[in-house]
Amino acid sequence: MPGNRSLPPKLDKKPSNCSASWSGIGPPVTIILLLLELAGAQLKVLTVLFPSHLQPRTTLNRVLLRYAQQRTEDVACTFVNCESGAQQSIAWGPLIDRAQDIAHELFERGLQDQRVVLAHAAGLDFYASFLGCLYAGAIAIPIKPPTSRRGATHAHSVLAGSGAKTLLSDGPTAARVTAALAAEVPITILDTDQLPRSDTGQLTRNGPPLDLSHPDRPAYLQYTSGSTGTPQGVVVRHRNLIANLNVLYDAVRPTEADRAVCWLPHFHDMGLVTNLFTLAMGMPLQMFAFQDFAGRPMRWLRAISEFGATLSGGPNFAFQMCAERAVEQDLQELDLRRWRFAFCGAEPIRRSTLDRFADKFSRCGFDDNAFRPCYGLAEATLAVTLNRAADLPRYRLLSTRGLQQHHLHDPQGESDGEYVVGCGVPAPEHQVAILGTSGEILGESQIGEIVCSGPSISTGYWADTQPDGLRFQTADDGGSRLRTGDLGFLEQGQLFVVGRLKDLIILSGRNHAPHQLEATIRDSHVDIQGQLGAAFPVDREQREQLVVVHEVAQLRRKTLPSDEIFAAVQANLYAEHGVTADDIVLVRRNQIPRTSSGKIQRSLCKMKYLADEFRVAASHKFEQADAAHDLLLQLSDDVAANRQLLRHWLCDWIHARVGIRLDQTAEDHALTDVGIDSLAAMELHHELARLLGPDVHLPAIIEFATLGEFVDAIAQKSTAITNFKAQKTPTGLVDDVLSRIETLTDSEVKSNLQRWMDN
Repeated sequence: MPGNRSLPPKLDKKPSNCSASWSGIGPPVTIILLLLELAGAQLKVLTVLFPSHLQPRTTLNRVLLRYAQQRTEDVACTFVNCESGAQQSIAWGPLIDRAQDIAHELFERGLQDQRVVLAHAAGLDFYASFLGCLYAGAIAIPIKPPTSRRGATHAHSVLAGSGAKTLLSDGPTAARVTAALAAEVPITILDTDQLPRSDTGQLTRNGPPLDLSHPDRPAYLQYTSGSTGTPQGVVVRHRNLIANLNVLYDAVRPTEADRAVCWLPHFHDMGLVTNLFTLAMGMPLQMFAFQDFAGRPMRWLRAISEFGATLSGGPNFAFQMCAERAVEQDLQELDLRRWRFAFCGAEPIRRSTLDRFADKFSRCGFDDNAFRPCYGLAEATLAVTLNRAADLPRYRLLSTRGLQQHHLHDPQGESDGEYVVGCGVPAPEHQVAILGTSGEILGESQIGEIVCSGPSISTGYWADTQPDGLRFQTADDGGSRLRTGDLGFLEQGQLFVVGRLKDLIILSGRNHAPHQLEATIRDSHVDIQGQLGAAFPVDREQREQLVVVHEVAQLRRKTLPSDEIFAAVQANLYAEHGVTADDIVLVRRNQIPRTSSGKIQRSLCKMKYLADEFRVAASHKFEQADAAHDLLLQLSDDVAANRQLLRHWLCDWIHARVGIRLDQTAEDHALTDVGIDSLAAMELHHELARLLGPDVHLPAIIEFATLGEFVDAIAQKSTAITNFKAQKTPTGLVDDVLSRIETLTDSEVKSNLQRWMDN
């Protein structure tokens, strides 16, 4: 039967029929030949059902087609809606059937070799569309669905740069994308829910499956965030993808016992290639949306525990948030013993984060030897270096001052040291070298620019009219050579990443060029226009924070509208780049250090900031807003009154968190346009969960278009606590809970509310 993995095809025949074909051969030889035939059949089945190293000249869709033919009814992947608890699974046969339906539709529309944008919500539909593009010979372009003003701007840039005229989306997402784009961009938007479906359920469609892929053809374009300028699409060919899947195979060494959990966005290189790897390996995969992780990071570890996942990972901040948010109940219930490959990358990796995570979850069976720090980038498809399954993470304690000067030496005093995390060794058939300032190759333990080459490296950006010769080059073997712009050093083959060559800032896994941020800041307010400023990252509170130091045009200490400047800077930063500053410092003129040619010396500016050497006119640190204890005491069973309280509280929270002061009476502000990025949304969700209980879900925060719509949704939930308060409760119990509300975790809130109800 299709999907039966327990018996190889040859065992459907009787043993007598098998031996009859070898008449005249003695019984011992017959037995040996029979065993060899059975072993060969079993090996053939395992090769089809669970491939190891992929053939260089194959393509992903050919591999998955074999799964659909041999494991038709086996589940390929599952998507979990964390709010409703609903699970949607799709087997290999239906997945490839649906991909074939989409491929035929694209082919009939003449889209072979054409670019097709995929703007899907998280879920299974994206992978059917992605594979449909591969089968049709179209070039897929995954993007985040543009449902906000900034998202629409990014989508417009991608459409203009790629020349794409067709966009695929699904259901309600398609309607929102149409509203955001259709009026301004000449593009055909296809709702995949409305596309024809074959009614036969067969892969053949009265003929062989459609497959126009070729190893040398582009499979997809991976667009950069656009924060370093105009978004550029990295051309990932089928052969690049297969090569990088083999890189991951060599590191993970998967077995049939492996299972994966992933919440990483499907339009990001780490999320996309990780999930394509698990599919290529035939590995059971459970996915859920980034928003569900962001709302409750512990959902990630609970999924790993319940699914028995052995492979999962994410950026440094994901491990940090779990370590911060876990409560006693989590530690009692989680089982992380099977998690053997916990990859970490996409942003600077901190040993303190890994140590804290390991200490927190060791009692749940997590082994810190499972950590797999890695290094990669979209221009290399994904992974460049990894620690293999048998390798332990490596750390180096070095002088902070020395690293700032690109030298390696031991710390000089207690305050001078920092750990650098080893990101693994180059994958087979890939090379990593360190270049000096004159382009010479440096030896071990010398800091320089990281350069990589090998079959995973892209040939360049799509329609790059101004190619950067210092980015993509031709290697000695005729392949691609990539200058990454990152700084690092090699030690016994291990790569250590220590910084960026051109002051690149990485926030939440996204790259930002300082000069782009500074230009936006400079144009934010009349009192800083035409003045010098510097934007740079500072490692603080277990994450990289953005600091802005800017000169003011005229020092008017008593009349300087500092709050107005802070708000304008934050609003412009978020509108143009999707980030906000953690600290803004306004200083007197001529304080920003420059070179003799007038270039801003950001490193020296950072050193002066950390040493508190600036003459400050005004400054403000934007920190996580405090929990609203007073608000809780004022909530009643009157939804309208609660709504007004919540609106004022939210406006105050936004001002405290990102520095943007909203009109208390205006309700048409889009939350995504006033600085509520993913990290701010996590903090807001956490505050509301502590305030209103654990049933407040993050998707309700980021999907509502305006402040008014969001307040309406939360106000409906606000009566939950007030209803409990109205119950007759033991003397002092309510007062005790209210007095402790600032320190209560989500589970403690839920527990105490249940006590009130029971009594």
